[in-house]
Amino acid sequence: MVVELRSRHDITIDAFRRVAWNGEKLLVAEETLRSVDVHRAQFLGFLECNPAARVYGVNIGAGDAAGARLTSAQQTEYLGGLTSATSFGAPLPERLTRGVVLARLASFLGGHAAVTSRLVQHVADMLGGPLAAVPGEGNGGSGEIQALGHLFAAVPARLRLGVKEPMALINGSPCASALVADTALRCVGTIDLTERVLALAADALQAPHEHFAATLEDLWHDTDEVAALAAVRSLLHGGDPLRRATQALVSVRVIPKVLGAAYRARASAALVAENSLSSVTDNPIFVPPSPGRPAAVLSNGSFHNQHAIVAIDGCTRAAADLCQLAHALVQGIYADRTALPGQDNLGVGTLYMPSSAWAEEARAAATPAVLPAAAIGQNDVPNPVFTAWHRSIRVERCLHAILAILATLASQSFAVTQRRTSAALQPLLAAIRADVPPVVGRRDLGSELDALATAFAHRAHRRSATPQPEPATT
Repeated sequence: MVVELRSRHDITIDAFRRVAWNGEKLLVAEETLRSVDVHRAQFLGFLECNPAARVYGVNIGAGDAAGARLTSAQQTEYLGGLTSATSFGAPLPERLTRGVVLARLASFLGGHAAVTSRLVQHVADMLGGPLAAVPGEGNGGSGEIQALGHLFAAVPARLRLGVKEPMALINGSPCASALVADTALRCVGTIDLTERVLALAADALQAPHEHFAATLEDLWHDTDEVAALAAVRSLLHGGDPLRRATQALVSVRVIPKVLGAAYRARASAALVAENSLSSVTDNPIFVPPSPGRPAAVLSNGSFHNQHAIVAIDGCTRAAADLCQLAHALVQGIYADRTALPGQDNLGVGTLYMPSSAWAEEARAAATPAVLPAAAIGQNDVPNPVFTAWHRSIRVERCLHAILAILATLASQSFAVTQRRTSAALQPLLAAIRADVPPVVGRRDLGSELDALATAFAHRAHRRSATPQPEPATT
């Protein structure tokens, strides 16, 4: 399969999933490449007709040197290489570096980065082979020049760059676009897994069907909560008819509410990703001439994507809340002697302990990535988007771990009570028992739970990598 780009508007979250996550090839249309060269010529014409114009990274310095005009020798030096790769640490996964390369092209395709078609083609061709390792840590600049400096460091040695092209590679916010798109995609599989495990837990606790009744859909006005309500009701349909006579725990009754908020966070991140991936993020931006409007070069702040930071934080908060809800259900099943009779002396008797630790880990990692304190000089507002993404990854790991614990307790409940779950949840129950068989005597479960949490993570990733309809949202 090949993803063809005719304009920046073809860089969608679906294209991101195909190219970044699933490794599909990329093709830039020939007419688009020709258009890029037309805009490049217009930009060079603008420079020639406006010799007094001060263009960042072209005839004036970058960063704290932006006040000084460059000599001819300095302009030539700027074309020789990128010197911004000062971050270091554990590398980003390749799906993200591929996504950054894809997002970088958005500024190129409409001529707004004023690059040549040769550079456009070279960057697109980078997706045909291994990419440079990009540290995910230590990227504390105002924009993304540190990470992008690593990713594109070898380009000047492979391709002779022209005026403005080095800056066009490392300025802007394609990393933020990729990070928020990755977060939105990861939410798909994680939420799908979570709602199934939560439904299995509700079934183990014999939750009355009235908690998820269709009548509530006419009474609640939030489409995400209604969608979650319907999803849980569908998963429980056809299960054991024996239900408890009294209302279940709050942790059971609020499942659609907490899931609905997660749906909303995921939809918000997907919207931000869709907008960001196709947006022009460069500094400066070249605006080609059009009827009634002359060409212009605009210094701007598109190297900072605040919406991406907030959207990633929203998904992290939703996942952390799901961690707390799942932990409450762990305690609920363990303490319910109808759901789990006589289990004190078995290996499941201490599962609420690691669950508590994972829940606290999630709580600690869910701190919002608020803008850091101002720095000095030109780059006085650091960009915390990488921090936000790292926290989302950590909370997701915590959620998969707690879900493994909750799933094991729910599985044990069905084993010892000899009740049956619904047809929709039976495949999940079988998958749980493949890694953690029902406990019939004392045994240590740590390695089995770790295997189940890992299997859950892989399951969620596969679900996210598969094409899916957009979830309901207002």
